[in-house]
Amino acid sequence: DNPKPIRENDALAFPISSYGLTKLTVEKYLHYFSVHYNMNYATVRIANAYGPRDPNYIRQGIISTWMSRHLQGKKVQLYGDGSQVRDYIYVKDIADCLNVLGQSELKNEPYNLSSGEGLSIIDIKNLIETEIGTSLDMEHISYDKNDVRVNILDNSKIKSAIDWKPVWSISDGIKATYEHYKSHFLA
Repeated sequence: DNPKPIRENDALAFPISSYGLTKLTVEKYLHYFSVHYNMNYATVRIANAYGPRDPNYIRQGIISTWMSRHLQGKKVQLYGDGSQVRDYIYVKDIADCLNVLGQSELKNEPYNLSSGEGLSIIDIKNLIETEIGTSLDMEHISYDKNDVRVNILDNSKIKSAIDWKPVWSISDGIKATYEHYKSHFLA
């Protein structure tokens, strides 16, 4: 069963977190300012970002959080069974896209910035363990039933609108991220 990636024009569910509500509110305000003050904008909906210097202390983003906890000799926390699927995009792909987008003439529309591929939490665990050469010490925590089970963003609109596509594979991105954290925590 392959889940269908979310397109920019798909109906938006009412956010179940303050984080999601804030992002949607900003989009609505940008539209308001566009209509009332003739302001142009482009909204970028970024998938699960990861990479070096990701703030691991805020407990958001399993890749950086798990790597830093592992290097500190702590257990990593697995919420639920790990079957939740997310779309991960490396920070350098994000920066490249935003640079190209900032020089474009695109106006007043949302764009998904993503890899366009879904991976389960267990897939990410396996990729990290392959990179670090050992098993992560896992602590299983009950799953929040309100959390989204699958979240993959369709990036075809932005890829066709500007000269950009993601170039970092998840394994290369995890390797670069781990090298950063290893040098930071083991220095």
